[in-house]
Amino acid sequence: MLATPPRLIGSSLASQSPTILVIDPLDASRESLRILLEDDGHRVLVARLASEGMDILDRTPVDLIVVDMLLRDGVVRTSAAASGPAIEPS
Repeated sequence: MLATPPRLIGSSLASQSPTILVIDPLDASRESLRILLEDDGHRVLVARLASEGMDILDRTPVDLIVVDMLLRDGVVRTSAAASGPAIEPS
């Protein structure tokens, strides 16, 4: 963990806590990630299904999307809303 989080000029990250959308079908995984990220100062939105995540993206801008690998294809296909760069798993 970084001692001081980076500031991105021109981003919502520069003035407030980043908003992270977590999309995962498992309740325990969603809740664990939510708790860890909120404890680190992030604003966290959660969705169980890719379609719920897309609904959230229609209403709320986010800085990062964390997606369960099993849902990844559904999110990538339907998410023209994610205008930033994607980080592909290796």
